[in-house]
Amino acid sequence: MRAGQNRTPDFVTVLREAAAQAVEGIFVGMPGVITKYNPGTQTADVLPLLKRPYINDDGTRGADALPVLPNVRVLFPRGGGYFVSLPLGPGDGVGLIFMDRSIDDWEVSSGKVPVDPEELRQHDLSDAIAIPGLCPLPGVIKDVIASGAAFGKEKGAQVRATGSDIEITSAGLPASVGGYVAMENLVNTLWLSLTVALDAFVAAPPPPPDAGIALATALSAAIKAVPSYLATGSTNLKAD
Repeated sequence: MRAGQNRTPDFVTVLREAAAQAVEGIFVGMPGVITKYNPGTQTADVLPLLKRPYINDDGTRGADALPVLPNVRVLFPRGGGYFVSLPLGPGDGVGLIFMDRSIDDWEVSSGKVPVDPEELRQHDLSDAIAIPGLCPLPGVIKDVIASGAAFGKEKGAQVRATGSDIEITSAGLPASVGGYVAMENLVNTLWLSLTVALDAFVAAPPPPPDAGIALATALSAAIKAVPSYLATGSTNLKAD
């Protein structure tokens, strides 16, 4: 709300104006878009995407654009020594959260013990953090799966966990488009059985004219002797 033109306002008007101006300076959260990202410091310059509205004394309405917020800390999921990293850049949407107090002293602390914020500001634009991923409806993820979890690039390579299966796709394809991945130990056992049968055939080849039949019989028997010869694939990992 803009300052009134009345030089002798009543007490209620003064209180209303004071409360409105106090609330106007409080920020809690809003969508934003990255204009610049620094992967080394994991900070971004972020443009808030909600203007600050106001009403003039004559009843007309307006809205002020907020400035680009520099060096906003980006929050990536992490814990226990593990993390998720995203290659953010200009145009990526984020959700902005404005902390209760100044985070200046916390920024340079160990992050293990409480710190005195010293500054008295509250919910200030300068104390924002950004959470990647927030976007308007037209920008929602196109490859989201109804059940399970997915990690990867939209319309690109993805890893999906769907209950009992883990699937790797190359172009954002539907789940289960490929086959089970062969397991090294099972395939190696099968090949070893074949080489043993071939070595035995070379060492003592049968006389003609049934040599070909004998070889086929020996190889078939060697393959069938491997317990897993019909199941060399993994039980829960698929790939296209």
